[in-house]
Amino acid sequence: MFDLEFIAAENMPKWHADVRAYTVYRGSTKELVGHFYLDLHPRPGKYGHQCVVPLMPATLRPDGTRTLPIAANIGNMTKATPGRPALLRFSEARTFFHECGHVMHCLLTQSDHALHAWSWSVNPYPGGVEIDFLELPSQMLENWLYDAQVLAQMTSHVDTGAALPDAEQKTLAALRRVNGGYGYTRQLFMSLYDLEIHAPGFAEGDRDAIIAKLASTWADLQRNVNGTEMIDGTWPYAAWYHLAGYDAGYYSYLYSEVASHDCFAEVMRRAGPQGCLDPAVSREYAEKILVPGATQSGDAMLRNYLGRELSDVPFLHHVLGDDE
Repeated sequence: MFDLEFIAAENMPKWHADVRAYTVYRGSTKELVGHFYLDLHPRPGKYGHQCVVPLMPATLRPDGTRTLPIAANIGNMTKATPGRPALLRFSEARTFFHECGHVMHCLLTQSDHALHAWSWSVNPYPGGVEIDFLELPSQMLENWLYDAQVLAQMTSHVDTGAALPDAEQKTLAALRRVNGGYGYTRQLFMSLYDLEIHAPGFAEGDRDAIIAKLASTWADLQRNVNGTEMIDGTWPYAAWYHLAGYDAGYYSYLYSEVASHDCFAEVMRRAGPQGCLDPAVSREYAEKILVPGATQSGDAMLRNYLGRELSDVPFLHHVLGDDE
């Protein structure tokens, strides 16, 4: 997929024994593309969520040679034990696909300047696509995981090796929509909260007034948009790491999801019998959406790939469950 080949690189420096390193080549030409680290297992003192960190941006040097991108996928996934494989939960696999979408974006970006290379707001240097576009490649790759051909290649019974039955594949796809109304209204109220507290004037007043406003704003939005109540004596916004880093940009997850469903529908429309594993359609998607980095606007890249303006129809089909 994306015409990339990952080769284990035992001699690359690593910061922990659990870390795996890979050198990445273009499969058709054997051209060196970049380098990639996997640091997937929890340990004391480690960041507790999952993210991708760009260790080196893709740039053009003054002598015409390129600085190749380096990315690290930092995770906290189930670790194998002696005599037993990890047996990842499906949610872990979905998170891994999501983060790999960011990795593909980082590795495939061909920019001349670091400002246009893949990055995101928590990194100590500016760069990357606009926030409205940041989560599109990651959410786009999540769609691959629900494809029957992809599931058939990556799943099997731990003892017998039998393929995942068709009925269970369909169940996994159906489970994607369980509590969809709750999930999407939760994203909506949290996006509104993020915008509200970063608005000019919100932090005016003394400390106690601001603390009270943080709580009441969350409680009101949760009640009015999501239809649930904030539990007394809890401060969920204080444990929400997106508030520091995304800064009035959390809405981009939902905005990007709309675009990801439109792009995936286009992939499947153009694909042959291999579906989303068709190398031609994945290469076209990569060339028009991932390779430009921030050298073009997200809207321009979407118009170039889709051949039209963005549509929310595929997303609505997904939400309503009639996209099978």
